[in-house]
This record gives sequence, C-alpha cells and structure tokens, in this order.
Amino acid sequence: MECTLYHNSLRGHQSRRGYRKGAARFFGAVAVASTLVVTGASIAAAAPSTTEEAAESTSVPELPTPSVEPTTTPEADTEGSAPTPEADTEGSAPTPEADTEGSAPTPEADTEGSAPTPEADTEGSAPTPEAKAAGRINTMRNQATGACVDDSSFGLRGYACNGTDFQRWSFFLLGDVNYRIQNTATGRCLDHSEFGLRTIDCNGGGHQAWRVVQLGNSYQILNFQTAACLDDSNLGLRAIGCNSGKYQAWSVY
Repeated sequence: MECTLYHNSLRGHQSRRGYRKGAARFFGAVAVASTLVVTGASIAAAAPSTTEEAAESTSVPELPTPSVEPTTTPEADTEGSAPTPEADTEGSAPTPEADTEGSAPTPEADTEGSAPTPEADTEGSAPTPEAKAAGRINTMRNQATGACVDDSSFGLRGYACNGTDFQRWSFFLLGDVNYRIQNTATGRCLDHSEFGLRTIDCNGGGHQAWRVVQLGNSYQILNFQTAACLDDSNLGLRAIGCNSGKYQAWSVY
C-alpha cells in the first residue's frame, strides 16, 4: 500500500513537471508568435504597399504651365526703309493763272450812245388814267375816309388799307376810255346795276365798264351803263349820282 501511494505520488509529481514544461513551451511559442506579429506589423507600416508604389510610379508628373509672353507687333523699320517721296513742288510746272492782262476786257454797256430811259414826269400834273391804270394792278383809296375798296368773303366794302390782294384791282382797258375793274384775290369784277354795287363774275357787259375821270389830283370813277359814281362815306361803299364831292374823290395807285 505504501508502494502504491508512493507510485501515485511519483506519477503526480511527474505529471505536474510535464504540465509545467508543456505550459512553458506553450507560452514560449505564444511569445514568439506575438513577437513575429509585432515585427510584421512594423515592417508593413514602414514599407509602402505595392499598390501605392505602383500608383506613384504610374502617375503622370505634372508639367509646369508655360508662361505665354505677349506677342508684340513688330514696328515698322523706319530707319532702313526708303522715305516716302514728297511732291516735287520746285521742279513741277506751276499752275497757269488766268491771263487777266492780255485777255480782252469785258465790254461794258454803252451808256453814252444809247438813248436814255425816259423817266416819269412827277413834277407836272397827275398822269392821265390811261397812263396810270391801264394794264396795271392798282389800289383805289378814298381821299375822304382813307378806306380802300376791298372784296373778300365779307363782301364788297370800304376797309382800312392793308396792301392785301383783296384790295388790289386789275384795270383792263375796254375800247378807248372805259375799264373793266377785276379783283386780284377773288377774280370778280366791279359791277353796278339795278341790283346795286357788287362784284360778280366778269361778263364784259356795260354794267362792268367804268370810266376813270381825272379831277385835279384825284379821280372820279363812274359806271358807263348807269352813270353813277363810286362813293364811300359813313353810309358805306356804294354807287350814287356824281356830285364831285370828297367822298367820290379817289387815289388810284
């Protein structure tokens, strides 16, 4: 029995020694493996990956951007080029001037040998009606009222003189002493009949024939058909019996 206990004790002691050796080997292997793992990680961290090396080796190096210098327009070589020739004003023939000395002078009108133009006789008596009125445009102005014979859309009347065509009359000679008196603006003729004094379309009748009689420095204007005289007063412009009064005295100009 003692032998058995001893044997078992020995076996247990050996088993514990074996366990210790196995444990020591196991932990030694673990330590070696840990060391290898740490060393591998360090090497992996220190050494770049092949993928990154390949990417770096295949990347295209950046080229510097070339600086563009401004192109300058070449200036004209004014020193070496031939100068622009100037007009030869000395050697060229001068522009001929008009020969005013040798040319014949412009003939002047011979005022000595020609007959002088007759002037109107303003010093003598007033001109006759034929010389004053025939073929001319005249104004008839009453010497008493200062009004002029006027024909317009307002009718025939004596009106303040204003120089318009309504107060301008053409005297056309009919035969020897009578005139047809026609208004320049309206084209109507001065007419006197049983319808009174008026202007109507010209018809060449006796009621539109007027005689201009000179009385001193004025004229009396009387109708050939009715023998009434042109009169202007506060009663208006009309044709009445001739009386040689101031309201029947007219200036014809």
